[in-house]
Amino acid sequence: MAMNVITTSDGGVLMHATSNDLYDNLRQLDIHLIKVDSAGNTTWAKNIALEKKFIKVYPNPANEYIGLLLPENFEYPANLEVYSMDGKLVMKKEIKYLNTIPIKNIENGIYQLKITNSNQAIYTQKLIIE
Repeated sequence: MAMNVITTSDGGVLMHATSNDLYDNLRQLDIHLIKVDSAGNTTWAKNIALEKKFIKVYPNPANEYIGLLLPENFEYPANLEVYSMDGKLVMKKEIKYLNTIPIKNIENGIYQLKITNSNQAIYTQKLIIE
């Protein structure tokens, strides 16, 4: 759990914390907000559960191909884009179903992988090519 504490203008504090799903650390992100007044009394608290939009790239680091693990409710077709760290598009491919994606023509380095599906949901993941 990560926590931040911010002093408020009334002499109290606002605490902000995040935590991941206990079981797989992939599907849910919980946000916790707590307001404490200057006397140390909790004036309000709120918990927010958000579903993470995630992709998992394997193997990572990779050298010849990558596979993708996408959310269960992912809608195809989708566009896959691979960007270098300086923002240049080095690969673009339409994905019609889960498949193996060749990457052997991409130079070694660190890249950002971006997938946009038909609902315009955006998924990103770092990719290392060795």
